[in-house]
Amino acid sequence: EQLGNESLIYIHIGGQNLVARVTKDEPGPHNGNNKVLLNMKKACFFDPKTGNRINIV
Repeated sequence: EQLGNESLIYIHIGGQNLVARVTKDEPGPHNGNNKVLLNMKKACFFDPKTGNRINIV
C-alpha cells in the first residue's frame, strides 16, 4: 500500500498476518514472494481480541 514516502507491506507467515512499514528507498520488488528480515527491537504486538498494544519488557 503506497503512502507517499513509505509503503505498507502485508505479510502472511505461519498463519500470522504482519504489516511492515518500509521507505520508498528500500529495495524491491514490493510484491510477490520475497525474503524479509524483521528488526524485532522495532516490532509492535497487538492483542487480537482487543486490538490493544502489548508492551514487551
